[in-house]
Amino acid sequence: MPPSVAARLDNSPQVIPDSALIDKRTNKPRRISKPLKEAVRGLLDGKYKTVTDAAKAVGLSRWHLSESLGKAHVQVFIASERARTLANGSLRAAARLVDLMEAQSEHVALQASDKLLAFQGIVAPSQHGGVQVNVNVTPGYIVKLRHAEGAELDGQAIDVTPGADGQAVAGGTIERGER
Repeated sequence: MPPSVAARLDNSPQVIPDSALIDKRTNKPRRISKPLKEAVRGLLDGKYKTVTDAAKAVGLSRWHLSESLGKAHVQVFIASERARTLANGSLRAAARLVDLMEAQSEHVALQASDKLLAFQGIVAPSQHGGVQVNVNVTPGYIVKLRHAEGAELDGQAIDVTPGADGQAVAGGTIERGER
């Protein structure tokens, strides 16, 4: 299905007010014409590739069909048809997956079996192996300064950032806990 058609069919509103679904004159749910239903179903199943093709086939103007696809009551119909189409497709997909388990190709049969087991919640161990451990430690060096007698200097570090000439510049201090 072309992206423009898919975008129109997937733009269903999150919340549809009741007033948009009820006809003000009759106080009944708004109706959808047979040609409009046929156009929507044809677009969903791929019978029509574009809105223009669907409009010509069902006898509606392209403008009318495009405008109708944006209306709330038609969006509700599209959502229900989409759900029905996906439900039917999932039944066919499950049957096809089971058929592929008996394929002549061992590779295809293995992949189908793995997929079926994964859908049932049984997952094969990772082939990448290894253990990943994250202890939230920033890589780098920790330099502890001590006097010649072995006593640790309390709270001072010497900044040895290279100067413009590439030589270390000494004398700056950083209080403990700062970076």
